[in-house]
Amino acid sequence: MILIVPFIRYHFYFHSNNYINDLTIFNRIDALATGCLFALNKNLFIKFLQKHWDTYFTFSVIIIFFIRYIPLVFTNNKVQLLLISTGLSYGTIVNFFIAIVMFYSIFGPKKIWFKFLNLFYIDYLGILSYSIYLWQQIYINKMPYLINRFPLNLFLILFTSMFSYYLIEKPFLSFKEKYFTRLRHFHKKT
Repeated sequence: MILIVPFIRYHFYFHSNNYINDLTIFNRIDALATGCLFALNKNLFIKFLQKHWDTYFTFSVIIIFFIRYIPLVFTNNKVQLLLISTGLSYGTIVNFFIAIVMFYSIFGPKKIWFKFLNLFYIDYLGILSYSIYLWQQIYINKMPYLINRFPLNLFLILFTSMFSYYLIEKPFLSFKEKYFTRLRHFHKKT
């Protein structure tokens, strides 16, 4: 899938279709496939990355933030075609650098980045991250409504995410834990 998506992205760039755009699974499945590749080969990637953790992390962060400006620097048609195929800040190349940042965050050295991610407020955002993911699209659409205006939209994303987490997600997670604990206990008896 990682190798196929650039061809799909390239094809639909020149042959647009109302049903397939940059947000459809056909243009984004490479992100999931990259995550699977890193997960299935975790030890191999860690062994490779740990030799130069800080260098790989720094380089990855720079690429993630500045790859979108490459078309401004390179006006060569061949480079443009390559960037269409691999995407910019949402494409195949960036997926690998995002995976490296994630690996650094989880398995890397416990330095400043680790300490930053474990600050109370950052940790709390991590707890709410799934709820934020579910609800943010309502408030960040480029619609002319009040709920889509900054900074109100950020407050509403946070409020809705907290509401969703505490009244829906957390109770269901608690229910799941109780159910599976009972199920495990039942299977041990039998």
